[in-house]
Amino acid sequence: MSDPHEAGSDRYGAVRTGIGTVLLAFGARGIRMIMPAAPGTADFEREYRRRFGRPLRPAPLPRRYARAVRAAAAGRPFEMPEVDLTGLRPFESRVLGALRGIPRGQVRTYGWLARQAGSPGAARAAGNAMARNPLPLLLPCHRVVPARGGLGGYAFGPAIKRELLRREGLSVAGPERPGRLRAADAGKA
Repeated sequence: MSDPHEAGSDRYGAVRTGIGTVLLAFGARGIRMIMPAAPGTADFEREYRRRFGRPLRPAPLPRRYARAVRAAAAGRPFEMPEVDLTGLRPFESRVLGALRGIPRGQVRTYGWLARQAGSPGAARAAGNAMARNPLPLLLPCHRVVPARGGLGGYAFGPAIKRELLRREGLSVAGPERPGRLRAADAGKA
């Protein structure tokens, strides 16, 4: 039996969603990386090689992966497909595990996420782990906001973060009032 991570076994494909086209990298163990398609496939391939040290090749996406990503982008519940999070640091793994526990339509703070990951006081480190989240949409880092208010960063940009939260049923102020969304305001800190 061959190693599922041998060079050339990692593939990628594109899926159209309500927030734009998304590129997904996947291997034998599941989805490994998601990014907006806007920068282009060459940038996606370079970023994948930088993160994982392996090349990618285009291939058809398994339908269950495309279904899950489309549903997540629409703000609808979905069955979590297989994901491959090998290679993450232990803290990142704990943060992403805690992230899975944030219900659709709710937000939490970076501080809450750090506490859930067993590292109270590591809100900044939790934010850094969110910035490196290889699976935005599926691992919902758009549901994490700064304690001071506002939206915080997001791999797909603030407009998409705002739209994803809106699709999940949250009322999010526009850019002219960025401090409007607070996890504590909705009793979700």
